[in-house]
Amino acid sequence: MHGETVVDPSLFLINVAVILIFTKIGGMLSKRLGVPSVLGQVLTGVILGQSILGFIKPDIFLEEVGQIGVILLMFLAGLDTNLHEMRTVGTKSLLVACGGMLVPFIGGILISLAFHMNIHQALLVGTILTATSVSITVQTLLEMGKLKTPEGNTVIAAAVIDDVLGIIVLALVVGAGSNTSFFRLMGLIALFFVGIILFGRFIFPYLIDLYAKHDIREGRVTLALACCLFFAWLADKMRVATIIGAYIMGLFVGRTKIKKLVGERMEIIGYTFFIPIFFLGIGAKANLQQINTSSLVFAGVMVLTAILAKIIGSIIGALIGGFNLRQSYRIGVGMIARGEVALIITSMGFRKGIIGNDVFSGTILLVLVSSIVTPLLLTAAFKEKPVQKEIPVSGL
Repeated sequence: MHGETVVDPSLFLINVAVILIFTKIGGMLSKRLGVPSVLGQVLTGVILGQSILGFIKPDIFLEEVGQIGVILLMFLAGLDTNLHEMRTVGTKSLLVACGGMLVPFIGGILISLAFHMNIHQALLVGTILTATSVSITVQTLLEMGKLKTPEGNTVIAAAVIDDVLGIIVLALVVGAGSNTSFFRLMGLIALFFVGIILFGRFIFPYLIDLYAKHDIREGRVTLALACCLFFAWLADKMRVATIIGAYIMGLFVGRTKIKKLVGERMEIIGYTFFIPIFFLGIGAKANLQQINTSSLVFAGVMVLTAILAKIIGSIIGALIGGFNLRQSYRIGVGMIARGEVALIITSMGFRKGIIGNDVFSGTILLVLVSSIVTPLLLTAAFKEKPVQKEIPVSGL
């Protein structure tokens, strides 16, 4: 793998200790400042990595542990996705999600082509810009007491649909970049989805009952983890991204009686060790010292396009769905923030050598800027205009 160094066994333990301590400190400081903890973990990687201090260098440890981290993260995302709610949110959220995905996707492609990237790179940049992270929006709306408004409910549902649509697009984009013929590619993708659906619906529930009958200690959790990793591997082999296999397996586990048990155990495993290392690894890989004027310009254009395209696309979807202009603007602003999914897609593209440091740095800047501007714009959007009182004119 390019850009990797061999792990020094004598420094291994202290490196892991430093990484775990500082990712938690970075996450804690971020939450104190009112931004997602994931941003603090990425920035911790930037500070400790090759961009500034050079204490942590990209190596096989960060790469492979980070891979497990992102797989667990997407598995947990699938576990928490409520398919019933997605089916009942109605057309309004679906329209907002489609608009909020389609316009940034096209915008990402156009700016990438304008900066002389190839079509595969442009498609991946477009996919990065489709993602939405509602953690910032939810936190802001909660503080304002506006979470249960029609706009708040629509944003939350649309963001979930947005990410699901983005993951489907990602599967097609990743597959399109391989040397496999189109029909063979479609066949492999179809075969993968048929296989995982059959396994998730029929075989996995049977295995759960079998493990429960023999009372194997943490057997069902181990089974869920093993299936998650297996289908992540199978997805990669069949030209579908690893995270898609993990996400879909999470969806099926979420439909079973062990959802709560697996969720609790996986969160401990993931958030204690693997997931923080993944996000720190993203920051450590970024080399801000290599950013030239052209890369900086691209990063700025990428951030501006991502924000404006998401607002415009979501507003169009909301207007078609029957919201008025003021409500549509609130929804559009609520859809701005980018987070985990954008970073995951970027990391995967960087790992496969599809995109370079300019897109990598642009995504980190996008997550940072969108995390700052979303609460500000959202607060202003929900601020009610003062009612003008008419002053009676006294008769002469």
